[in-house]
Amino acid sequence: MALPGLHRRSAVAIACLLLIGSVAGCGSSSADSTASATTNREARLSFTIPAGWHRVRLIALPGAEVPLEISSFRVRGAVTTICDPHRIVSQIPTGGALLQILQDSGVKRHGAGAVSQASDVSHYPLLRKPFRLGAPHSHECGEVYNLWFRTAGRVFQLRVWSAPHGLSPRARAQIEQLMDSVRAR
Repeated sequence: MALPGLHRRSAVAIACLLLIGSVAGCGSSSADSTASATTNREARLSFTIPAGWHRVRLIALPGAEVPLEISSFRVRGAVTTICDPHRIVSQIPTGGALLQILQDSGVKRHGAGAVSQASDVSHYPLLRKPFRLGAPHSHECGEVYNLWFRTAGRVFQLRVWSAPHGLSPRARAQIEQLMDSVRAR
């Protein structure tokens, strides 16, 4: 049975929209429904972004090496300051989180070029696995967690902001799984 011209064009248009939506993902990222393994080549760091988490855009963060900036919600805008990103933090829904991993380039390594560096890598705790966030407590930039760790002879900082009532058990578990997936080269 042949469809009249208008119905046929409508059916073709709907089929095209469905095809385009499935190929393009309708605006969602690969991190929306499944965890995605990622490598930040510049920082020589790999990790698995939890399902449902989204990359956050960074704009002009002077002096900051940020191998990872993600959120458990869709962020409107970008992070433009390294300390206390107010505009983004105010968007965090109940139980949600904004997470940063920063690489500390001001830590002394043994050998050439270490003369003006701040402190020795060995002063920082090793990244323990399984990773546990521990108890929340506020820090200078308003984050709820601010943990330093070393891996592969380098120092990193994990910073997590949450809504006023804290992380949901799911968000906490996802952050701990992400930290268990961290590999540095």
